[in-house]
Amino acid sequence: MHGLGANRLEFLHEAKMLHDAGYAVLMFDCRGHGMSDGSGRILRLGIWEHRDVEAAAAYLKRNRNIKRVIVFGCSQGAASSIQAAAEDKDIDGVIAEASILSPRDIITVATRRARPDLGPGFVAMMTWISVWRMGGNGMPGPVDVITQIAPRPVLLMQGSADDLVPPSDVRTLYTHAREPKSIWISEGAGHCQLREKYPQEYRQHVIDFLTHYFPLSK
Repeated sequence: MHGLGANRLEFLHEAKMLHDAGYAVLMFDCRGHGMSDGSGRILRLGIWEHRDVEAAAAYLKRNRNIKRVIVFGCSQGAASSIQAAAEDKDIDGVIAEASILSPRDIITVATRRARPDLGPGFVAMMTWISVWRMGGNGMPGPVDVITQIAPRPVLLMQGSADDLVPPSDVRTLYTHAREPKSIWISEGAGHCQLREKYPQEYRQHVIDFLTHYFPLSK
């Protein structure tokens, strides 16, 4: 599951890595992105995109007879994957890199970074309006629902130099998640840069997670 403003081609390297390890891969463009129905200008932060993840999982299980589906995403794609798995028990596991805690949290962080002169009340109002315009008022974010994924496994990952999503967010998500859960924080990696900066370690964490919880049939 790709990030905001991107498309399925963002995960070409990951797709090859998984294919080489023997896993089947489905890549798709979520709504408003790539060849779906737009060019990534629509900002939703996973509020609606998690429905696309659920639809993809349903397609694999009902139309392709795939027995187990693990969702894999970064940034908005990670948030969408967490939210989808929390709702949809047909999703068997989650790999999420650099997920936001919720739209309201990341909008608050971004507004404070861009306009440190604004008072907390004005920032809160701007955040409420932004989430309302996205159609997300009253909807839970990843941090609110990640506990519902258990007993299905979750792997959370993030770089310590992420300048878009606060690196502390992955620890918060990990605290809220229930077992079985795993976490990897890499030193010096930026937003969705784990594979690029630490390719061997990245492959090891992802493939070890899959082979431990979802071993391939012989």
